[in-house]
Amino acid sequence: MAEELINRLLIGRRFSRVALITFSSVGKTRTQFNLNRSRYFDGKQLVAAIRRLESSGGTTAVGEGIRLGIEQQDEKNGGRPIGIAKKAMLVFTDGWSNRGPDVEEMSRNAKGAGFVLYTVVYEGDGRIDANSPGLNLYTIEAVANDQKHIYSERNFTQLIQELRKRNLPCL
Repeated sequence: MAEELINRLLIGRRFSRVALITFSSVGKTRTQFNLNRSRYFDGKQLVAAIRRLESSGGTTAVGEGIRLGIEQQDEKNGGRPIGIAKKAMLVFTDGWSNRGPDVEEMSRNAKGAGFVLYTVVYEGDGRIDANSPGLNLYTIEAVANDQKHIYSERNFTQLIQELRKRNLPCL
């Protein structure tokens, strides 16, 4: 889904800028690239970088991922000056968080910093089994700005359309 999104947005210094934070456990939460890495101002390069990522497995630190995402707004990380750009944070998660800072608190902090938060989930066939506990709707809802900011593979095209509208003022 991330690849589809990037391929359909205008990516560049004057358009959307993308940072990527991966989060498993607190010790494995990483800023894979921030907004200031000029080599990632092209959608094809972003997709290639995402494809190179490997899942580290383990626990999940959604709150820590959001905390690091908030840091990306700083100009030293490539964020634009205050008031220049609309900030959006997309959190791809199943909602299960068992390590790191409190997800609700970090979500409130991000919203307070001016981010619009979207939660993106992969529902698959929706079945719960021994290998998959399903989705944690409480956390999924706590992260997003509201119910309208929760997306899955079923309505992902709507998210892309919404984000593309945010691109238009950049033109």
